[in-house]
Amino acid sequence: MLFIVVPTHREPQRKKMARLTSIALMYPEAHVIHSDDFWGKGKGRAIRKGILRALGFSKSPRDFLCYIDGDGDIPITQIQELYDHRNDADVIVGKKKYDTLFMRRLISLLSRIYIYILFRIPVNTQTGVKLFRLHHMPPYSTDGFGFDIEVLAIMQKQGRTFLEVPVDATINKHVKPMAIIYTFIESIRIFFLLS
Repeated sequence: MLFIVVPTHREPQRKKMARLTSIALMYPEAHVIHSDDFWGKGKGRAIRKGILRALGFSKSPRDFLCYIDGDGDIPITQIQELYDHRNDADVIVGKKKYDTLFMRRLISLLSRIYIYILFRIPVNTQTGVKLFRLHHMPPYSTDGFGFDIEVLAIMQKQGRTFLEVPVDATINKHVKPMAIIYTFIESIRIFFLLS
């Protein structure tokens, strides 16, 4: 069974329902779980709620969990791109195709080097679509969007295998300085948390 967790935050209700309906129609054998971060508690917390619900429904240790951002930047067809590789590694991570956006590619590269130095995570951490075996998901404490770093760092320490799969995505041309600063602060906190 594939469980698909879709965290949302402040997206219009109509947009949320359209995305959830599209996912359910495209993946009729999957169990789609909507986890709304209505009160702004964080993407990590919303996904944790979705994981707990998936574990409640799960009947097999071979079940898979995919989470994909609810904002629509990553087409839902990309879930299949990851699922096709489900037996190739323990953790399948989407990697956005950046094309010619030099500044985004540079920031992504520098971020990736920085995260690798701190945690030895060999894949991109910030693309909003990932696939795991549900019962391999470790408990984590980060509620914000830095939770990806914590989850992947724990799985790296556990000796899990990783695979990156290129995915289509709408690329935001504007870099948000506060997001970079927040990720830096979160990564330092997680480093000391896991040390």
